[in-house]
Amino acid sequence: SIISLSTRGRESVAAYGGSRKFVTSRAHPAGNNVHSVGKTIQRRVAMTVELVPLATARITLKEPLILEGTPMGTRMIFEVSEAEYFGDRLAGKLKGQAAADWLLVGPNNVGTLDIRATLETHDGALIYSAYKGRTDLSIAGSPIYVAPLYETGDERYLWLSKIQCVAKGIVEDNILNYEIYELK
Repeated sequence: SIISLSTRGRESVAAYGGSRKFVTSRAHPAGNNVHSVGKTIQRRVAMTVELVPLATARITLKEPLILEGTPMGTRMIFEVSEAEYFGDRLAGKLKGQAAADWLLVGPNNVGTLDIRATLETHDGALIYSAYKGRTDLSIAGSPIYVAPLYETGDERYLWLSKIQCVAKGIVEDNILNYEIYELK
C-alpha cells in the first residue's frame, strides 16, 4: 500500500510500504510519462481499447421485489421473464427461470447490479452469464453500465469464456435493452 505521496513541481514521489522503494513520476518532454522505481526506468505506453460488437440484448423484467432497510441498503430483485440476444457472434434466448438482477441501492442512490442468467444459443449451446454494474438512480433514465462474463463448456463457444465484455443499457417501462461489446 502507498504510505506517502508527495509532489514537487512536475514530479511525484510515492513510497510503498514494506519494500521501501520510491517511485518517481515526471512529465517527459516527448509527452510520455517516465516512471523510475529504484534505479529502473520504465516508460508508460499508451494503451488503446477496442470495442467489438457482440450482441444486442432485449430483456423483459418483472415487477421488482423490494426489501427496504436491509443492512446493505435497499435491495430490489428484478426477475427476468424473457431475454433474447441478437448478434452475428451471439444469438439466443433465456433458458429456465433462474435469472434476475439483485440490485442494491446505496444511500447516495447509486444502484449496484448483480445479474445472473443462463442463455441457450440459437444452435443449442448453454451459456451462463454473470455481470456486475452500476447506474445512477438519482437521474431519471440514467444508463446502466455492466461488465458481463460468460461461461460455457460447449466447444463452439469456448472463446466466450476467455473474453471480457462491457455493455450499456437503458430501461424503458419493463424492457431493458443492452448493447454488448467484447473488449480487445
